[in-house]
Amino acid sequence: MAKSTVFDLAALTAAPHTGPRSILRLLQVFARLSAHPEGQTGRAMLAYLPDAEVKSLLEGVRFERITPATVSSRRALMAGLKEVRDRGVSTVDSGTVAGVVSVAAPIFGADGHVIAALSIGGPSARIGRHLSAVESAVRDSAEEVSRVLGYGDEWPPMR
Repeated sequence: MAKSTVFDLAALTAAPHTGPRSILRLLQVFARLSAHPEGQTGRAMLAYLPDAEVKSLLEGVRFERITPATVSSRRALMAGLKEVRDRGVSTVDSGTVAGVVSVAAPIFGADGHVIAALSIGGPSARIGRHLSAVESAVRDSAEEVSRVLGYGDEWPPMR
């Protein structure tokens, strides 16, 4: 079986917004980013791969605590992936950057395989009070993009 290229997928990022109360995270537009399992984009994609493939991809990955909320073990990540599958969205507050909440949902191609993820992140104080609505918007948008790309099965997909 060919190894998935989840960790090599390109992430398209919007130009950063700055303002008087902004958190600035500089990302080059259309930059190639790692879909690291500690990030929401990676977690949203990993959740829809077979467990054996996830375990293979994680061989040699060191889980390092970045913040108190960072997933720092393979066991915790696997439990988190099950939650993503149950909810169709991955949400973590302060997982990789303290004070930033991230929400991501997988995007599927016509063949039913996960090919990308849609994510949004911002200050916990601003997004947190609207978290349920943001999760729904991200999940619905990821489904819409998947449909545009030819995905025609149940949403969120069961694996």
